[in-house]
This record gives sequence, structure tokens and C-alpha cells, in this order.
Amino acid sequence: MAVNQLNRAFARAAADTSESAAHAAVTISARMPVLMAGLIVPSAAGYAAWTEAYTEKVEAVWLGVMAASAAWGAAMAQAAFLPPTPMGLAEEVMRVATIAAKPSRRKAKANARRYARG
Repeated sequence: MAVNQLNRAFARAAADTSESAAHAAVTISARMPVLMAGLIVPSAAGYAAWTEAYTEKVEAVWLGVMAASAAWGAAMAQAAFLPPTPMGLAEEVMRVATIAAKPSRRKAKANARRYARG
């Protein structure tokens, strides 16, 4: 991988992270009234909102961990037979990081879309 390609990969990762931050802001602002109301006066809706928010995050993290583990294992198996160059290793690390973040980004985008519709 050339330096320019690696720079583009870093720039794309930064853009993806910024997009996910915007999606998270939409979701948090939509969920906050229900979450805070559930803390002040416990209710079934508040409990359900807290449970949904928590389980979505845990699910996204575990999906990312499993995908990253598989990608890293494949990269290391390949490296056992063909040692990577420093640029090749940087490319693999960026690829694994992108794969690990994909489930969380997908979930954040879906939540933002759902809450933006009303």
C-alpha cells in the first residue's frame, strides 16, 4: 500500500467517525427525554428505553469484536507465510479497525434514521 493510499484510508476513517458522531448525536437527543424521565419517575417506557440502548451497544461491540478477531486472525495467518512490510502491516491494521467499527456505525446510522423519522 502506498503512502497516499494509507492517507486516504485514514481520511476515510476520520470521515466515517465524524458521520457516526453525527448519527449518535441525533439518537442521543431523541432518546434523552425518555431516558431522563425514566430516572426521575421510573416507568416501563423508561426501563425499556434503557434496556434497548444498553443491549444495542453491547450487541454492536460484540459483533465488532468477533469480526475484528476473524480479520486479525486471517491477517496473521497470511503474515506467517508472507511477512508484511511496514506499509502492509499498517494497511492490515486499518482494515481490521474498519471492520471492527462497522457494526457500531451501522447501528448508529439505523438509530438516527429511525429517530429522525419520528
